[in-house]
Amino acid sequence: MNELERVAERSARGSLHLFLGNFLSEIINAVGVVIVARMLTPGEYGVLGLSFVLPGIFVMFTFWGIGSALTRFLARYETRGMWDQARSIIRIGYLFRAATACLISALLFLGAEFLAAVVLMRPDMAGLVRLTSVLVVFQSLYNTSASIFYGTGRMDIMAVLMVVQSVVKTTSSYLFLVWGYGVLGAVIGHILGFGVVTTASVILTVWYTRGKEASTEAMSEEVSINEMLRFGFPLFIGSLIGNLGAKYQGLLLAWFASDAAIGNLNIANKFRSLVTLFTVPISTVVYPAFSKFDYREQPGEMERLFEVSVRYATLLVFPAVALITILSQDFVYFLFDPRYSLAPFLLALSLLQFLGVGLGSISIYKFLNSQGDTVTTFRLNLVNVGIRVAVSTVLTWQLGVPGLLLGLFISELLGRAFNIFVVYQRYGVRIEVAHTVRVVAFSAVSALSTYAALKWLNLPSNLANLTVGAVTFLASCMVLAPLIGAIRDSDIQNISRIMRREPLLNPIVSPLLRIEERIISLRSGKREQE
Repeated sequence: MNELERVAERSARGSLHLFLGNFLSEIINAVGVVIVARMLTPGEYGVLGLSFVLPGIFVMFTFWGIGSALTRFLARYETRGMWDQARSIIRIGYLFRAATACLISALLFLGAEFLAAVVLMRPDMAGLVRLTSVLVVFQSLYNTSASIFYGTGRMDIMAVLMVVQSVVKTTSSYLFLVWGYGVLGAVIGHILGFGVVTTASVILTVWYTRGKEASTEAMSEEVSINEMLRFGFPLFIGSLIGNLGAKYQGLLLAWFASDAAIGNLNIANKFRSLVTLFTVPISTVVYPAFSKFDYREQPGEMERLFEVSVRYATLLVFPAVALITILSQDFVYFLFDPRYSLAPFLLALSLLQFLGVGLGSISIYKFLNSQGDTVTTFRLNLVNVGIRVAVSTVLTWQLGVPGLLLGLFISELLGRAFNIFVVYQRYGVRIEVAHTVRVVAFSAVSALSTYAALKWLNLPSNLANLTVGAVTFLASCMVLAPLIGAIRDSDIQNISRIMRREPLLNPIVSPLLRIEERIISLRSGKREQE
């Protein structure tokens, strides 16, 4: 197995671990949301949500791109056995983020009364703002630990920490509510969740890196805080601009949309997380994978890794989008209420944005950042935000919430098409267009056949539709994907090799892979006869 194959396999396993961690934590969080929402009044639940607005804003100013710098440099150090240098930049990263977070947290604590009155327009929330100011420190250090584990390839540790955080938050919030602490108890439970995993993550970082011996052949390559800031600052500014663009979308809704339409959109957005269960793990693992290579020295490996990252992201995301779209009404009506009649349509529109994955939306920025080209990332991000603001403003003004979602879709395609053109011009990397077309084909046909089957069966409940629809769609995908060449024998072999190292999942996945192999062999046999 060459270096590229080893990195690709390790990244795939890391993505699987993060998917499982995200999936379990989302389930636990969903249970927690239901429990807390039922034990509080709607007004109290609204105050709970507002309690985390200011910490979420203030923590943005602790990033400074240090996390991205840590992941990039650690990925290279881990590959080369440069553990002395790795431990050095870990100390630098923790100290810088801790000092910055403590300063920002102190500003939030001291300005609590003013911010509660002016920003939240609720002076009585000053006490909660002071309490939640500690979240700035916890979240900053936790994100630093996450960057370290991503850089060193320990996605399994991060997956466990995600689940632990959800369990502690849900359990402690429930107990404090039972003990009669109301909103204060739910806030304390949330803080405890972050406090426990932050402490555990720092301890685990020290434990994991302490026993690593530096390679005798490792070259000396010291990285200072100035170098980390030079690398990360464009990313920080780009992220800040992107977040401001997201806040502008909220203003557009306030200006041009009705309260009922916004409520339907909020319901639709809750189901978008089903797709992010796939996109977030992939986006997380490709960055350290790219960082292990230098394009100037290994252009062939980088080009192939970029192509593979887009290929497998498309293969996972497009079918998920098609399935959720075709079952959107049953999802919404089963978990919420038929009164949210606009939500299924808005959900389908919002999912269109994920089609940008086929144009490399998950991989482009990660590729550029891994090569230290953060200035190009900043420029592309600026162009994307500009396109999004211009298109979304016009369409939201004319069409309301559907116009906003349509504008986000159009700007996503335009922006990503421009991005892939720029990256191709600079680095020569490209996407596998033929494979993307095949994935679109089998996803669309599977979705249409599922829709027709459900209409013909006319099942009595939304739950029955969800169950039968999911099974029908997955069965159709399993047949069509290998038949049209969207899944190849090499893909099956790669998945099999990964699953052999996952004893809990292998017994479930292996029979499905054997079915895929038989379909591929039948297709190959027909070709030989022709």
